Amino acid sequence: MSPAKLEIADLALCNTVCEEIYRQRPRWRMRRLNDRRPFYTLGSASYLDLGFGGGSLDRYLGDAGSLWSWAGEALRTVMERTRAKLAEHLDGPVEYAPELPSPGFHIFIGAAIPTTDCPRSAEDCASCHFDTQHDLIPWERWYTAVDLRDTISFTLPLKLPAEGAGLMLWESLDLDQMREHLAAKRFADLPSAAQVTPSTTIPYAAGRLVLHNGHVLHQMAGVPRLVVTDERITLQGHGVFADAAWRLYW
Repeated sequence: MSPAKLEIADLALCNTVCEEIYRQRPRWRMRRLNDRRPFYTLGSASYLDLGFGGGSLDRYLGDAGSLWSWAGEALRTVMERTRAKLAEHLDGPVEYAPELPSPGFHIFIGAAIPTTDCPRSAEDCASCHFDTQHDLIPWERWYTAVDLRDTISFTLPLKLPAEGAGLMLWESLDLDQMREHLAAKRFADLPSAAQVTPSTTIPYAAGRLVLHNGHVLHQMAGVPRLVVTDERITLQGHGVFADAAWRLYW
């Protein structure tokens, strides 16, 4: 699947959703990966709560449906438009999986926003990765026909730094190829492969969703300059095709 851009919301609607997110600040969770600067999430993220965090499946699943308990009209509008636009683009049914936590939010403030000056300060750089969090979820508990090879990942920017933001992609490095490279010791790790492979950057715009398959090496694009008032707030989600419909989650 080639990356796609889908128009979801105008700037006014994005700002209203961000106001809703800030009203839920007591629900935010501070996260810290490796030695990088802390950021926040609103909602449960499988890659963090089941992956890096090593949390229990029951606790992760316990957050299913929580977004709908606090979402206001603006956020509900954005969530429905996201579902409908994905269904139109993918030409098939799309649903928020009721068994799993819904798509949620990454919140980076000030110095937590990744920069382009990574050689000087590694903690300011985002990590390159594949989206393989679907392997942590027992899909067979709820579905009988599940496709974990053809998946989707998406980001809907709601608020961006003054210098912008984006998504870096190494389209020649997909998950299967990278596993072969690592097994053959052609590369020591993902960063070393990224350093010698051409990449492209998709610039973000508030209200425009970026969709990709998650199985191409990718990374949050850094910004050249930050100010303390900069914010990077995005809706994040994934999808798996199970029992004849795309099931959205985070």
